[in-house]
Amino acid sequence: MKTLIFYSLMVCFIAAGTVNAQEITELEETKVVYKPVKHALSPDLNAVSISIEEEYAGEFLEDPLAFLRENFDIQDLIDQTADKDYDTYTVVLNHSKGFLRANFDDEGKMIKNDQVFRNILIPRDLIIALYKQHKGWEIVKNKYVASGNGDRVDNAFYKIKLTNGNETRRLKLEMKPNEGFALVQKN
Repeated sequence: MKTLIFYSLMVCFIAAGTVNAQEITELEETKVVYKPVKHALSPDLNAVSISIEEEYAGEFLEDPLAFLRENFDIQDLIDQTADKDYDTYTVVLNHSKGFLRANFDDEGKMIKNDQVFRNILIPRDLIIALYKQHKGWEIVKNKYVASGNGDRVDNAFYKIKLTNGNETRRLKLEMKPNEGFALVQKN
């Protein structure tokens, strides 16, 4: 009889735990709001301050030039400074991992751009190639540098630091148009 009472109590505890584990928890409603880039002229009009608000994490780093084109209106800036006689405009979008600098002429056409980012997500095909060529090595730092004329990237490269125990290697991988990345320097 004692065994029967013990088993009955165990069944009650298990059943009570199962009932509590299957409760539905209702979460509060979440609203996602899109806010475009806002800019303001500094008091001395020598610089433009731009706050970046991404629609999702990493949006800016995926393609900084596309982000600039979609979220920044250079004509608005030109209109705000119509009383000044500027030949060019330099717009810098700062991010915690780097920056994009774009130079525009007085008609709003992008003349040139340059980008520098540190420790960003490396393209998947490049990571796979590095893994195959450097098995056992770990990427500890990377730097992406790109520049170009107009609103395109003409030159781009990654500087990558690899470690394997006490050994260190530094690679410079340059991007070739329509060819991908090629190793140009190895230390």
